[in-house]
Amino acid sequence: MPVRASTSDLRAKLRQLLNDPDGVEFSELQLQDFLDDTRATVTQAPIEVVLERQAGDSSDRRRKWRARCGVWESGVTFKDEDYAAITPSTSDLWLGQWEFATDHEAVFATGLVHNVYGAAVEALKVLLARVAQDFDVKVGELTVDLSQQHKGLLALIEQYRQASAAWVGRQVYDPTNSPVGYAEMVLPEWTGF
Repeated sequence: MPVRASTSDLRAKLRQLLNDPDGVEFSELQLQDFLDDTRATVTQAPIEVVLERQAGDSSDRRRKWRARCGVWESGVTFKDEDYAAITPSTSDLWLGQWEFATDHEAVFATGLVHNVYGAAVEALKVLLARVAQDFDVKVGELTVDLSQQHKGLLALIEQYRQASAAWVGRQVYDPTNSPVGYAEMVLPEWTGF
């Protein structure tokens, strides 16, 4: 599969988390594969309005909309209450927030959401396998502590595993308010918030 331009920001963030700025450890395709292993497909999921009131106006503006989760791949598409395609004037894919030029009664999003911390865990596990058999060496006065790299990777994996779980945990939706919940977030596809 070719590298998708729509994952460029996500790959850059993942590369930053892995401290691999020069691409020594992972290629762009490998990073995308890690991201794809932890993604979910969202299909016409309703997103929530962020009501805004302007000074001197008693009516609420319904132009800013936010998904219950962030870290979206670029290329998200939207439909309004009549299921007509609409385009946002501003986007924040990391937060999952968009603003439209006009008010809408409802907005539905279709796109890909990624757990970038989960992808980092998977990538670090590959690095861990590479250094698993490294050991400390001492020659005369010179000591090389290769086992420290193994310990450092384990600590980073645990840190990112907790961040990944927190990211998934934020997606949990109160089932009393919606028939479809965020529990599906860990599955490869879901259709609601």
